[in-house]
Amino acid sequence: MSAPLPGDDAPNAYSQYTNVRHVLIEYIHEQMALKVWPSDETLRRQARQIASDGNDPFDQTYADYSPA
Repeated sequence: MSAPLPGDDAPNAYSQYTNVRHVLIEYIHEQMALKVWPSDETLRRQARQIASDGNDPFDQTYADYSPA
């Protein structure tokens, strides 16, 4: 087995997406346990917070991206 290359531990787009997905699913389960059904806008806001810690000047998530 070869040693990992420098930078192999850096997150890529897929790992970032799966992390957002995992954390967002946990959030949904927590909310539903409280009998709260989050709206689409609430989920988008939460995904933005997870993806960029609210530090994204474009205010986008992976789901918001739409190539022209």
